[in-house]
Amino acid sequence: MIVRRVLVPLLLWGIGAAAGCDDKKKEQLVEKVAGPSASNTEPPPPPKPPPDRVPDISVDAEGIYMGGERVNLAAADGLKQLDELVAKFPVASKTVALTALRNARTPHVTMVVDALARRGAVELVLKTQDRSRKDATLKLLPEGRLGKIPDCTVVTTMLKDRTTASWTVRGGVATKYPRGMAGPDMSLTLDGTRKQVDRCPATHLLFSGDDSVEWGLTFDLALNLATAEPPLKITSYTLLREVPVAGRPVRLSAGTP
Repeated sequence: MIVRRVLVPLLLWGIGAAAGCDDKKKEQLVEKVAGPSASNTEPPPPPKPPPDRVPDISVDAEGIYMGGERVNLAAADGLKQLDELVAKFPVASKTVALTALRNARTPHVTMVVDALARRGAVELVLKTQDRSRKDATLKLLPEGRLGKIPDCTVVTTMLKDRTTASWTVRGGVATKYPRGMAGPDMSLTLDGTRKQVDRCPATHLLFSGDDSVEWGLTFDLALNLATAEPPLKITSYTLLREVPVAGRPVRLSAGTP
């Protein structure tokens, strides 16, 4: 009788312990499959705040490099990627600085300037090395911020054959300047453009370059006029969104970008 009294409680304890182990294993299995309970789940981290400054921007033969990201502007969706990249940064209502290497393509520099302007940049400070490989700076007014300008406003461009031309925004006969010994003849270009500028009350000058022209030459064209001695009466320079045809009227974007 004594043995029976001892064995029964022990047997019941063993059954209970085994059941408890099984229940614990089931709970662990459920937790492993379903994950921790909602009460133990940490909230997701808050989204990163938008950047508070515009990062360094450079345009080279490969495209644009901005904020640690690169976009190949020659790609089929290059313009879309460029717009998405610029949209990440607070350029609206700001003067934005950028660097363009001489071997960058003129249309790529134009794309970047236009993208920044469309996002609200009020002025672009563009740095490029001049022909002597010294850093030079040109301040650009976005095309959409020109407002009403006189029909006699001068346009100048670097042509496909590396000659230059200048005419008025309303169109008419363009004055073309031949090549010199080492490329475009900047002296003749300056003399002819100065005469056209002096005949017009406009203080703006519009410039561009053929899509095949490297940016360094297009920059030289504008810098040659901006650093002339004695200085021209030009106070702002605008890189046109579209390459004009020499002598043809130039269509400008209306209103602020």
